[in-house]
Amino acid sequence: METNPKNGIVNYRCRNKDCCRQPKGFSERAGGFLQRSAGGVHLSLGTIIRLVYYLLAGCAFGSILNMTKRSSHTVTDYTHYVEAVMAEDILWNGWGSKYGEGKIGGRDEEVEMDETKMGACKDGKGHPVEGVWCLVAVCRRTGRFVAEPVKCRCKKTIKWFLDRHVDKQSTLITDEFVTVDGTNTNTVEGLNFGLKRWTRRRNWRFESIIVPLLACAWRTAHHGNFWNAFWKAASEVRFPSHPYDDDGHSRTIIADHMDVLRNPPVCNCAEKKAKRRAKKEAKKAKAIRRQARRDTLPKAARAGMSDSESESDDPFDRAAEIALLDLLYKDEARERAAKKVRTDLSDQHT
Repeated sequence: METNPKNGIVNYRCRNKDCCRQPKGFSERAGGFLQRSAGGVHLSLGTIIRLVYYLLAGCAFGSILNMTKRSSHTVTDYTHYVEAVMAEDILWNGWGSKYGEGKIGGRDEEVEMDETKMGACKDGKGHPVEGVWCLVAVCRRTGRFVAEPVKCRCKKTIKWFLDRHVDKQSTLITDEFVTVDGTNTNTVEGLNFGLKRWTRRRNWRFESIIVPLLACAWRTAHHGNFWNAFWKAASEVRFPSHPYDDDGHSRTIIADHMDVLRNPPVCNCAEKKAKRRAKKEAKKAKAIRRQARRDTLPKAARAGMSDSESESDDPFDRAAEIALLDLLYKDEARERAAKKVRTDLSDQHT
C-alpha cells in the first residue's frame, strides 16, 4: 500500500504472484467519485461518506456545516458532486423497470403537463422576478415525471417536448383541459411546488437548473433506497482524471443533454414579441404627440368667465370649476327668486 502525499490517493498493489488482475495496482479513489477533492482539501473517506449520508438524508445546509465542521465551500462542492452523480445515473439508466422504460405514459395512461416559472411569484403577485420557464409532464399512475428548462413556451417548443418524452397513446391533461367529471391538474401542480422546494434559487437559470431537476427525478425513482442506489451509481461514474467540470457538472452525458436543450425548434416568437413591443411604443408616442398638439391650440373661455381667466389643464380641475359655477348660478337664481317674493309681499301690504 502506497500513499501519494500530493493528492492523498491510496494505491494498493496485489502481492499474490498468481493474481490474474491486470494491472495489479489499483486504488479505491483514482478515477471515480472518491477521487475528487473540494477546494484543494483532501478529505478522508469517512468524512466523504458522512457528507454523502447527510446530503441523501436531505439535511439542511447549516446542519451539515455544524455536524461535519467543514467549510461552506466544501459542503457546496460535494452537494454539486452528489447531484451530478444522480443526474448522470437517471440519464444513463433511466427510472428502472418499476416505472417503465421509454416515454412517459402509454395506452390508457393519463399524463398531466404544465409549465412553471422557477422564480415567479404565486398568482403573479408582487414584483416580477427573473427565472427560467420549465415544462413538466407527470404520469398519474406511476408518478414518473420529466422536467426541462425552455427558453420559449410557444406551440413548437411544447410539441417538441411532448414528442421526445410523452407517448402519443397517452391521454394528455393540461390546465385548459375541460371535462364534465371535473378533471384537474393537481398532480403536476403539486409536483411543481415540490421542485421549487428542492431546487435552490441560485440554480434558477437555464444553464444550471437541469442538474437539480434530474436529481429530483432520481430521488423519486429511488425513493426508500437512496444509499444503495447512490453508491451503485457512483461506482459506475468512471473518469480518467477529472470527473467533473469546475461548476460541478458532468462533462459527458449531462453536457450532451444540455446541447439538445440549447437547440430547440426554430420559432419566430422573439420577432413577434419585438413587433408587439414596437407597435405599443409607436402607439404611445402617437398619443403623446396628439396631446402635445392639443395643448398648443388656443382655449376658449367658458361662459361666465372672462377672457383673462385661465382655464386649468387638469380635467379634475375643470370639472370642479364647472360644478362651482353651477352652484353659484343656482344660488344667484335662488336669491333673485327670494327677492322677488319679498317684493311682491311688500307690495301687497302697501
